[in-house]
Amino acid sequence: MSQGAKTSCDGCAHYLGGGLCAINVEGECREGGGYELYDWQEKAQSKQGSTYDSERHIFLLLQLERKAHAETRRRLEKADHDRKRYARRIRFLDSRHAILCAEYRAAVNERDTLKSALTACERSLLRAGNGGE
Repeated sequence: MSQGAKTSCDGCAHYLGGGLCAINVEGECREGGGYELYDWQEKAQSKQGSTYDSERHIFLLLQLERKAHAETRRRLEKADHDRKRYARRIRFLDSRHAILCAEYRAAVNERDTLKSALTACERSLLRAGNGGE
């Protein structure tokens, strides 16, 4: 294999397949299309003195899966925490709304009572003024 321009992870000693990297630097290596951390498979094999280490490959895949699983669990726990927090906030706001509605209804009833009393007083004054003349 020639070590010319690199355009993908294929052939890299660290490539696990499916866009995954054994040394977990997919984004940094690809950034700008440089693949600067690319290590040719033949070169890496000659360094190790073996053709292919399937146990290491499986171990690295398992490590990646564990990291992904831990991240998913963390996100789910955060989502559950947020859901509970928002539920508490909604319950608080609902109870506050109920209190404000009750206070509003009481204020409206008081206003209507005062209007009725004022109207009755005005009628009484009008009658007294008309009857006194």
